Amino acid sequence: PNQTPYRAMNQVATAVANAQAERYGQSWKEYRRLLFRPSWDPTMLSVQQSDWKAFFVCWHVLYVDVGIITELLKLVIAVLVDFVTVVGVVFVPFQLVVSALSLAFLLFPAHLSWYCIVKREGCFGSIGYLAWAAYYALFPCKNLLKGDSSIIWTVLMFV
Repeated sequence: PNQTPYRAMNQVATAVANAQAERYGQSWKEYRRLLFRPSWDPTMLSVQQSDWKAFFVCWHVLYVDVGIITELLKLVIAVLVDFVTVVGVVFVPFQLVVSALSLAFLLFPAHLSWYCIVKREGCFGSIGYLAWAAYYALFPCKNLLKGDSSIIWTVLMFV
């Protein structure tokens, strides 16, 4: 008898989690449509915005699209360089795997942030928005961990 309320709560929690997972999965279609239709509006440069979510979506889509294009260009250059050298042809499959992983590490966090900010109101209200703001502020600093010329890109992102 004591387990009945717990079992009922567990079933409700499972149902809610499944519904959330289904909504998240379905949101990929909308996100993909956004990425294929980036928009540019001069009001994007304005500090005053009437719709901050639309503002975020416009800049977010541009950011992700530029990231995808950059990654594809890096792949093409790497494959061309590999084909120039005889031994380099062996590395083409490696380049494909690295590019696929790089795209995954770009797209999955980007989609999650879009979903949480646009579709779920930050996920935890103002705390969620603060967490995502910290993520976007600290994300460029990941280049500092790579060293070399990545440090230059990190500095340029803040200038």
